[in-house]
Amino acid sequence: MNSKWIRALAAMAMAALMALTGVSALAQAATLTVQGTGTVTVEPDRATINIGVQEVSRTVGAAMSGVNEKLDSVVSALVERGIDEADIATSTVEIYANYDYDVDQRLLGYTASNTVTVLVTDVDSAGAIIDAAVVAGANCLNGVEFFAADTSEARKQALALAVESAREKAEALAEAAGLPLGGILEIREGDSGWESPMLYAKAEDAGAGTQLYAGRQQVTASVTVVYALGGAG
Repeated sequence: MNSKWIRALAAMAMAALMALTGVSALAQAATLTVQGTGTVTVEPDRATINIGVQEVSRTVGAAMSGVNEKLDSVVSALVERGIDEADIATSTVEIYANYDYDVDQRLLGYTASNTVTVLVTDVDSAGAIIDAAVVAGANCLNGVEFFAADTSEARKQALALAVESAREKAEALAEAAGLPLGGILEIREGDSGWESPMLYAKAEDAGAGTQLYAGRQQVTASVTVVYALGGAG
């Protein structure tokens, strides 16, 4: 056999080896990527109340003076109800002019408002706190939000459920494809968060008592998991 044929056979053998190696590499590289989501429900143990005072007057000074006087009374009432002053924070302060557009935009006066966000650590007292603020002069209630102060344990549980969900999806897909499911090659945490019910209420008559319902809070977690397929990994 001359050298020409030897070189040709060697080239063919090398090509066959490279093809087999490529197929083997592809088989080893076969993966399955799935996503899983987990949700855990917790009971809210905190609330924030956005409440304040609005005043209308002929002048800016009179409007602001009225707001400041009433807001001082509201804050005092909140403190008397057991709210720490450090848990009362200014939310919005607004002043705007009021016009009569039917009479050549005649200036009627000014509206001033000042609202605060109040952190309540006893959710059962949230309604009574609103009532006390209204009696003291509050006439704006912009929202009540309930939430859980510590969701770390719930988040761990949600992550575990998300991984379990991803595993179930991977097993179902691998079985449908007729391939054995291998080990985990990669796992990534996705967007996680929590949802809490937002309640809006009006206290028309403080004597009737404001009724609030805390509901439940959902803590969610998601993961992306890459599995090996075909016995690889």
